[in-house]
Amino acid sequence: VTALAYAPDGALLASGDRGGRLCLWDGAGEPVQVMQLGGEILSLAWSPDGTHLACGTTSGLLQLYATLPAGSG
Repeated sequence: VTALAYAPDGALLASGDRGGRLCLWDGAGEPVQVMQLGGEILSLAWSPDGTHLACGTTSGLLQLYATLPAGSG
């Protein structure tokens, strides 16, 4: 694991690793979503309202993901 970031409401934890795997975890420690990106994940940051997650990789890629609104998952 190379990066971790809790959503502002604490409901989700985002993790990234050297292999480029991005995971979203729920409060029970279960994976909600797993995605494979193009390079080692260096940074993760949630928007203040928790509706977006930014992810930066060693390949220079910066991706912005929309997340589900609170209470809809």
